[in-house]
Amino acid sequence: MKHSPCVLLQSMLRAVWVLLLVSGLTGVAGFAAADEDGQQLDEELQITLMHPAVRPGLLHRFQVHLVPRQSEDHSQRRAAFVITVFSQDRENILFQRELQRVSARSLREGLVVNWLAPDEWPDVPLQVEVRWQLSGRPLTARKTLPDLLAIARRLTVLDEQLQAQGTQDPLPWLWIEQMAEELRGPTDHFGSRVIIDREALLRQWLTGSRDVKQLPEQAWRDPSDGSVQPVRLTRPEGQDPRGIVVALVNGPVHAKSRWPRMSEDRRTAITAAGWRVVEMFPAGDPAFQGHNRQRLQALIMAERNRYPDVPLVVFARGDSASGAVWQPLLHPSTVSAVIIDHGRWRTPATTAVAADEATQRWQELHQQPERRLAHLHGVRAYVSGPLDRHLRNFWQRRERVDGQSLLHQVDAQVFATSLWWEELARDLDPPQQPQEYRVLVPGRYGPWFVHYVADPLHGGSLRRERDSGQLAINGLEGVRMVTEGDRRQHTVVPSPTVVPPQASGYHYGRAQGPLSAYARQPFVVILGSGEHQAAAERNYALLNRFLSDWAQHAWGRPPVVSDQAFRSEDWLQHTWVLIGGPLSNAVTRRLQERAPQLLPVQWDHRSVSIEGRQEARSAQVGVAIAVAHPQDQSRQVIVLDGKPVWPEGDMPLRGLADFAWQIGDNPVQTRLLIPLQDEQER
Repeated sequence: MKHSPCVLLQSMLRAVWVLLLVSGLTGVAGFAAADEDGQQLDEELQITLMHPAVRPGLLHRFQVHLVPRQSEDHSQRRAAFVITVFSQDRENILFQRELQRVSARSLREGLVVNWLAPDEWPDVPLQVEVRWQLSGRPLTARKTLPDLLAIARRLTVLDEQLQAQGTQDPLPWLWIEQMAEELRGPTDHFGSRVIIDREALLRQWLTGSRDVKQLPEQAWRDPSDGSVQPVRLTRPEGQDPRGIVVALVNGPVHAKSRWPRMSEDRRTAITAAGWRVVEMFPAGDPAFQGHNRQRLQALIMAERNRYPDVPLVVFARGDSASGAVWQPLLHPSTVSAVIIDHGRWRTPATTAVAADEATQRWQELHQQPERRLAHLHGVRAYVSGPLDRHLRNFWQRRERVDGQSLLHQVDAQVFATSLWWEELARDLDPPQQPQEYRVLVPGRYGPWFVHYVADPLHGGSLRRERDSGQLAINGLEGVRMVTEGDRRQHTVVPSPTVVPPQASGYHYGRAQGPLSAYARQPFVVILGSGEHQAAAERNYALLNRFLSDWAQHAWGRPPVVSDQAFRSEDWLQHTWVLIGGPLSNAVTRRLQERAPQLLPVQWDHRSVSIEGRQEARSAQVGVAIAVAHPQDQSRQVIVLDGKPVWPEGDMPLRGLADFAWQIGDNPVQTRLLIPLQDEQER
């Protein structure tokens, strides 16, 4: 990078310096000199960086020492001291200053130099040189300065090298993200250290070293959006774990390199007792009201597959207690116990208005944890500190089910005591399968996968009869035994009590809402190119809003494909999120041509018809629809058009039924599309 003399002169004029006298010990170059009595001393100037890297437009600090140091120095030696920061071969000088009559004593105590870096500099190594101009025997030291501009330029090269290797391991990609996050804004001391450390780790990885796999911070891929997420692992020394603690850390999250951690005393006590600690990154959902529930399940299943015969507990504090309680409710037989420290129950709110009584009942049903109390069979709860009234009332209702007290009050100090954790490992069993599963939505329930719930307002159940051991199925269809690797290619268990849904009205196929269920499986976003410029701009604005809100909530980014480049055979295992109706998205149009009754909305080039009401197509009208894929009824297709129908900054489509729409500033309305049992009976 070349610079004109004017630019370089301006950069030098912006540089400022501050000199402070402090004590300390430091680092690089020397000269043999004599003291005032003629005694030969091996003296040298050493430079130590007090900030890990030079940052554009910010102060940088280093310290200069004269060594060896003596307890007392009565030397009166004084000489000029010159400080120069320059690019390679002094082609460009970024900072220079000469100090008169600098004493040996001040150099032995330590001379601190602050200088202001310019906004940019040439793409060559930076160096600092200090020279103490002793008569006839000057001392000089020189040191290369790490600088963030150079690291930022090298980051692109490292990224290209990783792509060329074709590595699928998420760990080096996490380091790339962490470096990019820290380089994005003004970087502090911690951020500079992160950048330098991650670059060193990346270079080790690219040379074939895999020792980094033993570092506490590891990475995994979210199966929904393919994003890389950090996780901290603390392993017990020299043994297989006696149990697993999944910790839901609580606190502000600033970056994937800056997130809260479990207290050191607790983590040390847990691992000393032989437990393995897994700290989950909370992303933008610390209260576990959205996608974090899915991520927690994925982490727990990975740990259960690795260590199936040990107890597993979820440890939560504050708002994250909601995640600890919902985990065994939503995913039974995965948890032995929950441990809650000063817990609070957070119920996700929705601003959408139910369009009918059935949808209102459906919304309320999914906020009632007592509907799944059967899932807590054998799950204990250990609580320290006060619980809010919602959590306490919930556990009291649970105790009334079978008369057993499963809520154990403990002092928070025991969490930092290894003896308590040793006793807990002896007392707890591995997660046990409950006798009954209450099924409100399709998905995995213990060893079974439920394909379809016939009546979403009442749900269904799976119950193993104690005497015969047979499986009784009520209100469900397509119940399959799960084996690891492929959960769907197995014999269907018949369900004679099911009332099969009919493809009547707007409903087609058997997949069902809620709209947010797109994130339960891998999903891809398909952008419609639009039939004209205005439609293309609306689609692009809707896409940006979806990606922005997903990034804020989940700290990830799903794959995005244009409708012109989309090939269905490449995305057979994904849920499709279509941006644009049948006129502005070619994939939506093909789906509607195959199933004319697929969508409950009609479009023409000027207007859109919603619930019998015709509105002009504009950025003030929005719809969201969840329907079954015509070729695979187990998968959803989500169609979004117009304005977003979810609050800005929230998980897209959270809390909405199968169909939602908004006209102007009116509240979002939502309703179920699938036929209900009581409607069929009428």
